[in-house]
Amino acid sequence: MSIFGVIFAAVCLWLTVRIINRRERWAKWTLAGMVGLPVLYVVSFGPACRLAAVPFSRYPRVAAIPRTTWMNPYRPLCWFTDRCDGALFSEMVLRYVSVCIPKKSLIAVPMDGDPGHLWLVADP
Repeated sequence: MSIFGVIFAAVCLWLTVRIINRRERWAKWTLAGMVGLPVLYVVSFGPACRLAAVPFSRYPRVAAIPRTTWMNPYRPLCWFTDRCDGALFSEMVLRYVSVCIPKKSLIAVPMDGDPGHLWLVADP
């Protein structure tokens, strides 16, 4: 996984040099897309969690909570957040989600490798 981070940083650096030295427009748009799309992906996770949140009172048993398939694109983000438990990025994502979903509600995000799901719970 770290090799992809190195490749991403190298391509961003190469595009930055192309922008500074040659002032190429395509390099500006490519760099904006490479940086902007991951940021947009993480920012869109909060509203998606808001739409998928269900109140505790409606489903008293955790096993009965419906799993939405449109949360599937967020599997990589949840996997990374789960694996980096305690890291700054993980804490920021979990705090962002707890701000976005209503009080006394929870969401179910499907996880690969987990027997169940990753449950994110709002503060009561």
